[in-house]
Amino acid sequence: HPPPPTSSPSRAGGGAPPPPSCLDVGCGTGSFAISAAYFYQCRSTGIDFNEKVIARAKENALLLNLDCDFQTQDLFTWNPEEKFSIVSSQGVLHHTYNCHAAVRKVLRDFVADGGYACIGLYHKYGRKPFLEHFQDLRKRGWDEEKLYTEYRRLNSRMKDETRLRSWFRDQVLHPHETQHTLAEFTDIITAEHCRLVSTSINRFAPIDDMATILDMEADFENIGRERLLQGRYYPGYFVFLVQKKF
Repeated sequence: HPPPPTSSPSRAGGGAPPPPSCLDVGCGTGSFAISAAYFYQCRSTGIDFNEKVIARAKENALLLNLDCDFQTQDLFTWNPEEKFSIVSSQGVLHHTYNCHAAVRKVLRDFVADGGYACIGLYHKYGRKPFLEHFQDLRKRGWDEEKLYTEYRRLNSRMKDETRLRSWFRDQVLHPHETQHTLAEFTDIITAEHCRLVSTSINRFAPIDDMATILDMEADFENIGRERLLQGRYYPGYFVFLVQKKF
């Protein structure tokens, strides 16, 4: 592993600022929370519904001698004693029984005033061509192994077989999932006293006109179809970053 930074930036006229608190919702084996603690000295917490991945996350933190807090929790019922400076949830909330309620819960109960939340979800339009492609192959009688061969062809940049199999199960033999647009969450963001900072929809460029960004979403389906024709992997995914107001 590369060595972590040896110091943090100092405040003008004072010492180093206190490390931010960081929460990963649906942390899996802890890579984000551990990286935040290792490289940036964040006070990291991770929650996940799966106790097996939480056990592995604890093992991973121990290997690096990091004091991360990993807990088996249901995000809908968990109420932390303190809120967090940084909250991340990538590819998780669309697997819950109510993605809209999950986003509300994250923004309302997990993010501190002035803090940030970065949320990644499957996109309603961008995901559609990928799902339809594999649904069509199933209708044509393709078994799991043939479906995996096709997924491996599309996702040819991923070389590790174990990881590829895992992603295949998530992407093709996936559990319950829903797909969404940024437009669905603008009212929720506002209601939870947050502002949209940036989004992958416009490649994290400055947001000058919200209507233009929302119009860009419809083109994601065309992008997904183009990628399939090119034999390229495009799962259909978007990210948005918000800040909670003081």
